[in-house]
Amino acid sequence: MTNINTVMFVLLILLAALLLVEGYRLLNLRALSIKRRRKWMRIKVPTNKAITCRILEPVKDASTQEYIVDDITMAGIAFYADRKIDRQIVKLSIKFPFTTFRDAATVWGKVVYSSRYANEEKYRIGISYIKKLAK
Repeated sequence: MTNINTVMFVLLILLAALLLVEGYRLLNLRALSIKRRRKWMRIKVPTNKAITCRILEPVKDASTQEYIVDDITMAGIAFYADRKIDRQIVKLSIKFPFTTFRDAATVWGKVVYSSRYANEEKYRIGISYIKKLAK
């Protein structure tokens, strides 16, 4: 099972790299200023690629609800949720197109922001990847 998670995480990184190369062609001046501000540029996930995630831990936030991934970087991931999620350590399962959650990549991260999105009843959740040490 760990090998599948490793392979899926590597696929996530490769997808981010592929999207970065494609997105690099489409940069405008605004994106250049963002690039100077960030170490890793955000890669918007195309709507036809449907990358989703679930929260597995902590138990109080775990569910089978799938959240739509908005963008990814080499350092983290952002998705939309129907509720605010507290700043905490979470375990995420990330599902790629044409896979199931049984084959999903599993990563640990820290919730760095949970911001209400415009005038809608949804929140943009930002996760920074972390290395979770065994107990």
